[in-house]
Amino acid sequence: MTRRYDPSEIEPKWVKVWEDERLYEASEDPDDDLWERLHLHFSDEEIVELGYFVGVTFGQQSWIRTLDIGHHEVLDTSAEGLAHSGRTM
Repeated sequence: MTRRYDPSEIEPKWVKVWEDERLYEASEDPDDDLWERLHLHFSDEEIVELGYFVGVTFGQQSWIRTLDIGHHEVLDTSAEGLAHSGRTM
């Protein structure tokens, strides 16, 4: 039998790794290295679209969690692009 996931056992380790590597540290003035790496894979138009998608997705997830509802309860006519929550109506 597998043990239940206990966030207090593993998350402090990863929080320390992320803090030590400054993984989620944001800058108001990103350096040229960031743009060079992005442009290796994306055009300017794709970078804009990617930024939009990330912003909308984070906003949607925050809103859904705030209301404590599942995706299927928000858009019950379409499941496109929405993760199945496993909850039933």
